[in-house]
Amino acid sequence: MSPSQMRDADERPSETARAATVAGGFPVTNHSTGTSSRHHDLFYRGSVLVLYTAVIVARARVGILSAPLKLAALAVFAAVLGVTSAAVRQFLRQHTGGLMVIRYLPLFLPLALALWDERFSLLPPLPMALITLVIVAVDSAIVTPGLAPWCIALASPFLLLVSLDGIQSMGTPDTVVSLNPEPFLARDDALGHRPVAGYAGRASMWKGSRQGYDVAVTADEFSRRVTVDRTPGPRLRHAAFMGCSFVFGQGVDDGETLPSHFASETRSFRVYNYGLGGWGPQHMYALLESGALADEISEHSGVMLYGLHAFHVDRAIGSYIFLKWGRFAPCYILKEAGLARAGSFAEARPASVRLVDLVQSSRTLDRLMTRLDLAFSYKEVLYYRRGVELTVAILSESAREYHRQFDGEFIVFLWPNRDPRSRALVRELTARGIRVIILADHGLNPPDDDMVVALDGHPNGSYYARVARILADLLDVRQEPNQ
Repeated sequence: MSPSQMRDADERPSETARAATVAGGFPVTNHSTGTSSRHHDLFYRGSVLVLYTAVIVARARVGILSAPLKLAALAVFAAVLGVTSAAVRQFLRQHTGGLMVIRYLPLFLPLALALWDERFSLLPPLPMALITLVIVAVDSAIVTPGLAPWCIALASPFLLLVSLDGIQSMGTPDTVVSLNPEPFLARDDALGHRPVAGYAGRASMWKGSRQGYDVAVTADEFSRRVTVDRTPGPRLRHAAFMGCSFVFGQGVDDGETLPSHFASETRSFRVYNYGLGGWGPQHMYALLESGALADEISEHSGVMLYGLHAFHVDRAIGSYIFLKWGRFAPCYILKEAGLARAGSFAEARPASVRLVDLVQSSRTLDRLMTRLDLAFSYKEVLYYRRGVELTVAILSESAREYHRQFDGEFIVFLWPNRDPRSRALVRELTARGIRVIILADHGLNPPDDDMVVALDGHPNGSYYARVARILADLLDVRQEPNQ
């Protein structure tokens, strides 16, 4: 070979060097031999094994696989990985960098499983994403140094979220509500959840070292909270209260709930408490639709009263806050033929439920989304009209179903609030012939600090007593004798 040929050969890049340059300008370091290659193999295989071992251990906690099957699955995976990883890496090194993403599919699969179902992961999805991206960044620094900054940039938002979550965890203490004995709630196919029949215990709430309440909670054989009747005697008519925690009486004793105070104002109505925290109008309609109330309420004539909040629109439509705890609640949709049940929210909107779980895994994202969900501005754009229309349809169908099963009056009473959706709800319900009692029109304001349960925010017994007196006067049932 002449000197000029030797010089040309030195200046021409070799096939190996050309193969080491990947698409997009990212150089690939050739580690096909030597100590660094062995270290890289150990890092890659070790990372994959750790991630998949975590998946198997996570499933072990819910008893999906028996211990021998877990060990066998891990052994098979390790053997397959050991046989194929070297061949896959060699293949990818001989092709463009655009295929390098395939190399990381085994690393991202455990993350995908964690996003799909949290039972596949020992950690919440966001920390899992952070760990996965850090592994990819380190691995890419070995194989494709030019790709490392992109991976680190991708991991930066997760690092920021983890840092913010850590700061928030050191801030305000969490609110803890406990019931003794447990459990108080049981899963129900029609309603999502309801109190355990015959429950008798105490509910307490703590915020850090401060106690908010410690109250007696009792449920009857039909899972209704017990109404304390201070004026016993025969009752010929019923008064069935429906609604959320304001009807149930969160934070107050059995005898301090709104239905119990209403029972003290009349001698002609037997009062029933069908309220429960987290319930919305769809729960009332599901109860009526099931036909169970005809067997549970012995008096054929009477009145059904639904305590309406404007935010019950969010529960009917399935907002972010509601899906955090109400995913198994009945989900109704409007069709051309009318109102139709689409199962539970978890069945009708599985993607939304998984997204809620993902956001909840970060304190920061959860707080931001909660504040957004509480802001009326975006609701007006996204589902204001649809939500009000659906809520009014559910209440209207509930009234129709009540009149079909009982001889009585269906009434909606509106709790005092400043939500502008209230006007639309009242207007639409009145147009459909449903009686609406606006408590604010009768001198009742939202509860002041001396009218709420400490550290909780729900009304206390004194406030419920005022509401009961207003309703009793408007319904003309105050100490009415039996007829």
